[in-house]
Amino acid sequence: MTEINAIKEVKPGDAIIFHYWGIDHEGIVASVTTDPEDKKLGIVHVIHYAFNFPITRTIKEERLFFDLNQHKLSKKVYEHVQQYDAATTIERARARVGEQRHNAFNNTSRHLVEWAKVGNDSTMLENGTFPVNNGIMRRYNAYSWHDLEEGCIFDYSYYGIRHQGVVTKVNMQDNMVTVVHYGTLGIFSRRTVMKEDVPIDFKMQTLMIYRCDPAFKHNTPDEVITKAEQRIGEQSWKIMSNSSWKFCLHCLFN
Repeated sequence: MTEINAIKEVKPGDAIIFHYWGIDHEGIVASVTTDPEDKKLGIVHVIHYAFNFPITRTIKEERLFFDLNQHKLSKKVYEHVQQYDAATTIERARARVGEQRHNAFNNTSRHLVEWAKVGNDSTMLENGTFPVNNGIMRRYNAYSWHDLEEGCIFDYSYYGIRHQGVVTKVNMQDNMVTVVHYGTLGIFSRRTVMKEDVPIDFKMQTLMIYRCDPAFKHNTPDEVITKAEQRIGEQSWKIMSNSSWKFCLHCLFN
């Protein structure tokens, strides 16, 4: 961290740390207005997970006043890691304004900053690691359309439980993705590999993706989609050996 001694040292796209509701808190700077008379006074528009009384937390772009005679303000410094440029960082952070998925363990304001500045290359954003026969799968929250790609393994709620499928089409215009998965037409119907459209609400839904560790050999996205679509109509679901998760892994590795 670098301590800020004058507001003009703060630039759009910076990741800053400041005191918020009595604790250290992080956010992305969207814009800065300095006081022409006093270099320690200024207004900073910050994108962060804001606290809404009494319990709701929402990502907002807020206008905050800082007086460095009274307030401590620091800037995060990233070394040996690739960062997005300032405009892209702000655009990514703004894409999540309105989100209400705060989680004290894996989706705080700090996670927002890491995602906007560095993306999922940040190891802090991993929320699970899963050894499989052919490699290691790492799970991440999917926060926006930046995170969803055709051929990826997608984790979402299906009949009230966590479920996985292979994304074959991303439809941002209609807020939809098409997945091939081991699904069912009803809770008591026979499970079948099917292609299905899934509505997406990044602001409220807990959505996740899996990525294979690049050290391990795996199929390309096009190959994953082809293998998934070839199995449409299959009815050989087994909870231990041929679940929707196992289906996805088979498409990725075999």
